[in-house]
Amino acid sequence: MDLRKLKRFIPLAVIVVVMALVLSLGLDRYLSFEALRQNEAAVKEAVKAMPVLSAFLFTLLYVLVVALSLPAATVLTLTGGLVFGTFVGGVLTIAGATGGACLLFLAARTALGNALRQKAGPRLQQFQEGFQKDAASYLLMVRFIPVFPFFLVNIAAALTNVSFSVFLLTTAVGIAPGTFVYASVGNGLSVVLSQGGVPDLSIIFNPEVFLPLCGLGLLSLAPVFVRKYQQVKDIELKKRKLIKADICVIGAGSGGLSVAAGAAQMGARTVLVERDKMGGDCLNTGCVPSKALLAAAHASDAMQQGKALGVSAARVKIDFDAVKAHVRKVIADIEPHDSVERFEGLGVTVLKGNARFLDSQTAKVGTYQIQAKKFVIATGSAAAVPPIQGLRKTDFMTNETIFDLKKPPEHLLIIGGGAIGVEMAQAHARLGSKVTILEADRLLPRSDPDLAGFVRDRLVAEGVECLEGVKIKSVVQSTRLFKITLLDGETTKLLTGSHLLVATGRRPQTARLDLDMAGIEFDDTGIKVDDRLRTSNKRVFAVGDVTGLTQLTHAAGYHAGIVIRNALFKLPAKARHDVMPQVVYTDPELAQVGLTEAEAVAGGLKVKVLTEAFSGNDRARAENDIDGMIKVVLTPKGKILGAGIVGKNAGDLLAPWTLALEQKLSISAMAGTIAPYPTRGEISKRVAGSYYTPTLFSAKTRGLVKLLNLFS
Repeated sequence: MDLRKLKRFIPLAVIVVVMALVLSLGLDRYLSFEALRQNEAAVKEAVKAMPVLSAFLFTLLYVLVVALSLPAATVLTLTGGLVFGTFVGGVLTIAGATGGACLLFLAARTALGNALRQKAGPRLQQFQEGFQKDAASYLLMVRFIPVFPFFLVNIAAALTNVSFSVFLLTTAVGIAPGTFVYASVGNGLSVVLSQGGVPDLSIIFNPEVFLPLCGLGLLSLAPVFVRKYQQVKDIELKKRKLIKADICVIGAGSGGLSVAAGAAQMGARTVLVERDKMGGDCLNTGCVPSKALLAAAHASDAMQQGKALGVSAARVKIDFDAVKAHVRKVIADIEPHDSVERFEGLGVTVLKGNARFLDSQTAKVGTYQIQAKKFVIATGSAAAVPPIQGLRKTDFMTNETIFDLKKPPEHLLIIGGGAIGVEMAQAHARLGSKVTILEADRLLPRSDPDLAGFVRDRLVAEGVECLEGVKIKSVVQSTRLFKITLLDGETTKLLTGSHLLVATGRRPQTARLDLDMAGIEFDDTGIKVDDRLRTSNKRVFAVGDVTGLTQLTHAAGYHAGIVIRNALFKLPAKARHDVMPQVVYTDPELAQVGLTEAEAVAGGLKVKVLTEAFSGNDRARAENDIDGMIKVVLTPKGKILGAGIVGKNAGDLLAPWTLALEQKLSISAMAGTIAPYPTRGEISKRVAGSYYTPTLFSAKTRGLVKLLNLFS
């Protein structure tokens, strides 16, 4: 047998061996009423002389007795009441008994519980999942009613999936009433012992004591009965095709899944509606497949760039089928986390179909009607199609269909030079396709131009044709080619390609929801929400892309937290979008947070701009990847307004700047940070320190140093 597997039995084995030794040697006789009668005076004298130490030793002894499951707990409880009084003795007993129970619980779980759960069949797993929901109620019941052996409860609980914190709390609370009963008996034990008698331990079963304890036990089961009643009621309502919920989430994308999972785990009756695939755009046609495709493209490029580092390889072979298999595998690996089965396991009622509002508090999905206290609309967005002549008559692709390609495009035309456009351009170029980007403005128009220039230069260097400031007249598709006519003044230019990707932005998905029926205001830009993400119908919230505020997966997750605080905890939490980071996952990456220089100036702010190039970073030099820079925008007094980074791992390097903006840290906090050497992260410290360079190395500073040296 594996020695590592045997180690888990050591704690329980030690307890069993020590318990056997104590019993075989008769050491338990020192924990009897006879021993207490003979040593009562000495014990009381010791407690009087050293009360704190005595209390500690008494508690420690109780921990050991309970952990070893010795039949002396009752004697010790009475002793506690005798020498410490009812209240103090009771408190010390509860502490010791709880500590001992926890030790035995952990030992049994380490030895048996984990192995049992791993080998558990479906029925046992189902029982454990059901028990976990009501574990606190069941444990309180068996603790309150004094007919269940204490040590058996400790071991039995360890074999379930009840959490340690629940076990500890229910043990301390559940044993308290009975403990104080025995401690009060112990408080008057002197008279009984002086007469040579034995205390009446059956007092716990007297009706005036036992019945109240049973009442507490039954009362602790109230949540179970309420839940069972609610389940029966829900079944009846389901038969009537009516579901009542605390919160109904429409849309199972990033934001919707986060709200549903959080609400269900916090005890809210939750309904989740999805008309397409669980996981939404991000998992199936957005972030996940695009980053998986980019990973393959970056791997191809890395193999070709190794020569500069002294590592060369044969010609890179690209297996497009294997690349697509990698993309599918990544999606499949993440799917279980977003699956119907997982969410139903969390207690969420999942309905497949289109949701539409019937009134301000009712929605319909198929044949079901849902009445909820709160609704959350998280339907996301879809690819926007520009009004270009002939475009809709062609078989163009969007992010929702490009990952279905069976073969690499011979010549991929991309309309739109935003994040999706440039990411797909670089990915397919590195995987062997010819690529042309057509952008009406400049490439990455929402990014700082100083940073976006690095991405553009890299794309051009890799053979991507970047046409900026173009106007498209029409698009025509022949049997094998797409033909795009560009307007250049009064002349036209014709471009041809084998495939066409449209990446000109996103539009909120509000169709077929019947928002008017619920009194929810919206337009082409999205659903109107306030700072708390409430719609014009205060029962209804909206999160993520459908609000039109920002189209980022992490923004939807952030929105979910705001909604949970408002809808479930009634806290007036407000969303902030001024500190929302965004990343373009090209090589080099481009990451930004806060205001760009142009935005700050347009807002009437006086700004100071700090820049630092990666060419001065030793780690970048060592990796032979020095393209990029950091740019920080701040007020003349050092208040950080925004930061942008372009370069390798820019998205990861942006995190401290996001934190600085969120927490309103000054530039001095960034300058004073200790950065490990050599790392790319040093660039943040270096650019922050440059804010102080003019002052630090000024004529005034040099004069001050000379003056101080006169007195040294």
